[in-house]
Amino acid sequence: MRYINKLMLVFSLVLFAAISRVNAEVVNNTDSPQDVRLYLQSTENITPDEKTDASEDKKRIWNVIFSTNELVWNVNQNVDGGAYYYVWNAETGKYSREIARNSGAVTTTLADNEASKTVDITNKSNFDVTPSITISSQDITGLFSATYNGGSIAWNVTKSATVTVDSSVLESITELIPDNFTSKTVGNENVYVAGNVTINLESGSIYASNYSQP
Repeated sequence: MRYINKLMLVFSLVLFAAISRVNAEVVNNTDSPQDVRLYLQSTENITPDEKTDASEDKKRIWNVIFSTNELVWNVNQNVDGGAYYYVWNAETGKYSREIARNSGAVTTTLADNEASKTVDITNKSNFDVTPSITISSQDITGLFSATYNGGSIAWNVTKSATVTVDSSVLESITELIPDNFTSKTVGNENVYVAGNVTINLESGSIYASNYSQP
């Protein structure tokens, strides 16, 4: 029994000491209620993390930039005006001009001798890409040819495909282009649709060896 009383005494002293420290911090000299603010003190402990299904390092992220989707060649067409002659008009006292034929021969040439034009291909994907290029349509057989020999394109690298007009085939156009080609507007200029080129892209392996840079 004496042992139990001794334990209780020690507990009372400790409790009194704790209350004394609290009272020393907060002094209330009125009979107003006392507010005690409540806080949470947070300590973050990060457990080993796990990659989520939304992670993109296992997905192909396509990002290929083409410098243009329209190529325009400047072409001159020279038209032979044909034959004409003068006829005297006795009533008016003047000659009148008469055309023997309405139109003459048409010759077609490049205006600036720039037969080849390029399409720059920049790869921003998370894998290498390998382009291939074909002429998918053209209104005049053999007018255009296309080449790409650059191989695969790594991230942030630019390579070029080339489309070329065959000048000899162009010179074989003996009819006026506006009468035989579909027109459209490109850069506020009236141009004529002559064909289409298609660039296909083959994907390589996804970059995964170094997550800070491919």
